Amino acid sequence: MKALLDTLRISLAGLAIGAVALGGCSDTAHDEHAGHDHDGADHDHEHAADEVAEVVDEHAGHDHGDAEATVRTDEYVGILGELTFVPEAGDTKRHPKIHHVHIPTFKRADGSVPTSPDGISGMRSMTMEFPLAEGVSIDGYSVGDKVRFSFRVNWGGAIAWEMTGIEPIDAGTEIDYTNVKAEP
Repeated sequence: MKALLDTLRISLAGLAIGAVALGGCSDTAHDEHAGHDHDGADHDHEHAADEVAEVVDEHAGHDHGDAEATVRTDEYVGILGELTFVPEAGDTKRHPKIHHVHIPTFKRADGSVPTSPDGISGMRSMTMEFPLAEGVSIDGYSVGDKVRFSFRVNWGGAIAWEMTGIEPIDAGTEIDYTNVKAEP
């Protein structure tokens, strides 16, 4: 059980976009975040890994039956955004940050598309850190560059999420960061 919890802690702690950020703001985090603007460019969930780790710790004493989780990978392609942080060349400890558009089709670990209490489905527009998949480079990119990128989420895998591709788009491109309410 300890090995499983350690594996979950590693996977979930790195998955800052997991329980909180990927599903918009969870009900647990909603009260904490009630005072800030979810549509703003400064929406940042770097602290979510700590919240996820706490959830794992809370469940450490529980028997969850068959603890082997099914690994599922979701891929999101052609997402627009703007680089807000680019680590220095050779810095492998920090990852690029992108303010990305609303992703209404984003799925939770169980495969469902969440809808927040205010009617926003999927993942809200926010600024997130994106670790790079093997072979993906951000050499030549700078803060403020507008990009089209892809990422995958490994639910239950050793690598929580990673950017799988990135390409520049025209600097004059207008990017709409509006979080759109789901159709009833």
